[in-house]
Amino acid sequence: PTVSSIKPILDNTSKEKAAVLEALKQALRVCESCTGTDAVDPTELDPPLYRALSREENLLVSERMAMDDDFEVGWHGVKAVHLQCIEPGTWLNSDVINSWCNRLQAAVSEPSWQGLNVHIWHNFWWDKLDREGHRAMKRWTRKLNIFEKDRMIFPMNANNTHWYAGMVNFSTQTIHIYDSLCQSKNSHKREFQKIRQYLEEEAAAKGVSFNAGDWKYDCPVESTPQQQNGSDCGVFTCAFVWCCMHNLEKEMPFGQSTMKKLRRFIAFKVIDGFVIPEPQEGSDSDDDLVCLD
Repeated sequence: PTVSSIKPILDNTSKEKAAVLEALKQALRVCESCTGTDAVDPTELDPPLYRALSREENLLVSERMAMDDDFEVGWHGVKAVHLQCIEPGTWLNSDVINSWCNRLQAAVSEPSWQGLNVHIWHNFWWDKLDREGHRAMKRWTRKLNIFEKDRMIFPMNANNTHWYAGMVNFSTQTIHIYDSLCQSKNSHKREFQKIRQYLEEEAAAKGVSFNAGDWKYDCPVESTPQQQNGSDCGVFTCAFVWCCMHNLEKEMPFGQSTMKKLRRFIAFKVIDGFVIPEPQEGSDSDDDLVCLD
């Protein structure tokens, strides 16, 4: 139980029971403070994990979602049809997840960024590695030495049915997998071995010393927030990437109850600051836009 779950009972019970429940409520409040439930406010970090949108921001999201399906409305090629996945109960698609990750990578690349030295890949990194191996990805790091980073973070997809996230922690020589539907800590050993092999081959290409036996596998089922439905894995994955970026993977400040706000905020972030392209010469702008009253 939580403090919020006790309140409805207090409002509908006798004075005697209410006194007992009030004592329980106070005890729960103490427990929540001891376990650090409120230790991190995800809305205050830069960039924030999520926050409630203003009326204007919500209107912007709704306007972009209402445009013609093929109209480009956000960063990294996000179209209006892609934003439909933001609705509750819908699977997040790769276009929105990749735009989210690219925007986070842009944030950590800014001179003003004061956090960990991380590199965040889009979904195509794992997809390419899983299908074709390191040999097909040599050009991806032509101007990047991942071994100079503290962390490498990336979304992952299994058979186009489930999203989860991975992180390579170079400081601790650990490969972490964060899965919101994970049943066993051994569920992702195959991915661990594939990523470790990639690191070994990449180290050889860069002339970096690497001992595969020193690397550890971690899939923390107990401390990883778990989804309570079959549609939020992509939203959880976006949050996993953000938490790893902020060094908050041991105490992730989100859960199933935050999914609705997270979905809306993700939609806003992938369109925020993006200027709608002007209609090309000869096109009818009235056919390109949906007018909203």
